[in-house]
Amino acid sequence: MRMKDTNPILGWAYRNGIRPALAAGLIAAGIVAAVVLSQPAEYRAEIRILSAGNLSADEVQALATTPGVAARAVTLPALSGYNLSAADFFRGANVEQLLEAGLLRLSIRDTDPGRADGRALAWAQALCAAATAGSATAGRGCYDPNPVVPGKLDNYLGWKLLTAFLLGAVLGYGGAWGKARWNKKENASMAKKNPVKSDGGETAQALIRKLKTGKARIGVVGLGYVGLPLVDVFGRAGFSVVGIDVDANKIEALRKGKSYIEDVPSARIAAMVRKGALHATTDFSIVETLDALSICVPTPLRKTGDPDLSFIVNVTEEIAKYLHPGMVIVLESTSYPGTTREIMLPKCEARGLKVGRDLFLAFSPERVDPGRKDWTTVNTPKVIGGITPACLEVALAYYGRAIDEMVPVSSAEAAEMSKLLENTFRAVNIGLVNEVAIICDRLGLDVWEVIEAAATKPFGFMKFTPGPGLGGHCIPIDPLYLSWKLKAVNYNARFIELASEINTNMPRYVVGKVQDALNKQRKSINGSRILVLGVAYKPNVSDLRESPALDVIGLLRQKGAAVEYHDPYVPEIRHESIQLKSVPDLEGAIGKADCVVITTNHDSYAWKKILALSRLIVDTRNALGDDGRDSEKVVRL
Repeated sequence: MRMKDTNPILGWAYRNGIRPALAAGLIAAGIVAAVVLSQPAEYRAEIRILSAGNLSADEVQALATTPGVAARAVTLPALSGYNLSAADFFRGANVEQLLEAGLLRLSIRDTDPGRADGRALAWAQALCAAATAGSATAGRGCYDPNPVVPGKLDNYLGWKLLTAFLLGAVLGYGGAWGKARWNKKENASMAKKNPVKSDGGETAQALIRKLKTGKARIGVVGLGYVGLPLVDVFGRAGFSVVGIDVDANKIEALRKGKSYIEDVPSARIAAMVRKGALHATTDFSIVETLDALSICVPTPLRKTGDPDLSFIVNVTEEIAKYLHPGMVIVLESTSYPGTTREIMLPKCEARGLKVGRDLFLAFSPERVDPGRKDWTTVNTPKVIGGITPACLEVALAYYGRAIDEMVPVSSAEAAEMSKLLENTFRAVNIGLVNEVAIICDRLGLDVWEVIEAAATKPFGFMKFTPGPGLGGHCIPIDPLYLSWKLKAVNYNARFIELASEINTNMPRYVVGKVQDALNKQRKSINGSRILVLGVAYKPNVSDLRESPALDVIGLLRQKGAAVEYHDPYVPEIRHESIQLKSVPDLEGAIGKADCVVITTNHDSYAWKKILALSRLIVDTRNALGDDGRDSEKVVRL
């Protein structure tokens, strides 16, 4: 079942007020303007007789005998005030002379200016003929009483655009309202077809009401790359939020209104603190005051490759002391299927509370991609699985006010498995393309050319690129949680383990490339000065978690290389035996290095200059592109 618990349009309107309607109006106005402006301009040539209103009787009389003297606009009836008939005015006059003297101006509407002028001249001649014949009114229909400047767009085009904008705004707002109503009916229909059979009774319904009205008090445990964006999202949805973390430095920063995560602006944190909508603390006893709690703590691997669930265990034991009826707890930390039920459920019920009746427990995997702007916590669909149907119902209400789209699944285990599938998919495909890079190297082929060629297929292929290894908090780790769990049921996850083996060995493969490149220059890796460019696990972020650059640095140092690094986002590294600071003078460091190793392709790097300054480069990301392919001093993965 796939259901929108909160309609995206309604959620957008809630967070942005009138902006959706204005945006719709602007779009509609833009479309109408494009259509109008694409049409040929409507030209007008004018027909007007010069006014006698500001002339004396003698001057008007002179007009009858000397056409071409005066210069004021008038209509035919104005002449009668001076007892001067149109016949007298035009008697003996030459239309071309009147036009040249400015006594007569033509006004004919047409899209073709040349055609307009021709028709106007013909009409003016007819007017003269009629006037000469003594009929002052015979030619009155031959001129436009509301002419505009010749050759310009009609002056009512602006009114057209303004009308289009206002109409678009009304339609946009009405469309948003109508769409929201439609989806509300659709969701109600889906709910009838696939009802959530709640067994939570009045406790669940009371909590749902608090959550849907924004009156519930929210807590987030673990204020890192997942937790802090979640705090921000709940705050923007109108909730009062409590942030809990054991790191006192994070708590102090938040109390000062400062964010330490790139995806969350400090201005939003500061605004929440000023309004009293955010309270940060290291004290878990505050859980007693909360209605809902999300747990976003790390789940790393031990050195043995086994899951380290100590953070989940410790947090669950700590919050269990303060749990109370009418509360929902959602685990977001990635783990193997069964973690929520097997580890959290018993600890939550240890004090006599019943999950599904007194309190509600669910799993909803985080889907954060640091640095990404198009898909964020708000608009990325949220998968949720509950321990019981009532748990699911409450959890949907919990996140539904803050996040655009809900994806309910049948159980917490299904939600846990969906997260592992997402990251296993990426890990296996990256492992595949890393092996293809090794294969192409053996065959003397350019792997980057091969990938680009394959990516031109519009169906049946998804582009992945090789690199120095896997990084980040998910892809290198999550598939191994699944592999570890499957060993308990006597199943060997061969794809997962093979992909992990290939990806884990990529840093060693890169160091081999460095060693071979130095050998060709008659240099030993032992004693060589090597500069590593970029140590974050992906471009344009400061996230070092599981970064393959750390392994590359460690292996180079083991072989006796003198290693330095530069990264505009990571001022220092403190990881196990690696204690380094980013070099302050990038160009100077490049000039001194025997070899530059590109491990992260940040956008801020001037690659052409780096290529010009370097003696030797090992490019693991194809950062140099065609320049690197054509350079003898560049070795590519």
